[in-house]
Amino acid sequence: MRVPDAANPRGSRLNMQVIMGHHAMGVDQRLKDHEDGHRAIAERFYADAEKVAKPIALKWVGQNVPGKGKDAKAATKEALDVVNNKVCDDILKALNGPCRKAQDAFDRLTDHGQNERPDAKEAIEKAIEEVTKAEKDKDKDKAK
Repeated sequence: MRVPDAANPRGSRLNMQVIMGHHAMGVDQRLKDHEDGHRAIAERFYADAEKVAKPIALKWVGQNVPGKGKDAKAATKEALDVVNNKVCDDILKALNGPCRKAQDAFDRLTDHGQNERPDAKEAIEKAIEEVTKAEKDKDKDKAK
């Protein structure tokens, strides 16, 4: 690749090295396992998405939501958009909040894949357990 500059308008030679993701050759198995651990954590949290989403959506059944518009159709669309956005935001918050915390705990436990112990499988379980316990404790505090 040639890159022009003031001293050489035709360009100077530029050598580049491209580093591809963890699937590139030469990346050790521990790092691959670590990255797969992130995937596994997300899959675990999002596997129960319907159980999380249903009660959030059901809160809106029978509710009156005002909407404004040039006619009834436009006002209805606005009201539906408000509810849809609120339901989606609440579902994402309920799912992604704990998942993100587990991902962060996983990175902390494994030092981003650098630690030999705990290995990725152990760290997945510890991270999820840590977050699940914290979420339950938070729910208990709210109930008080």
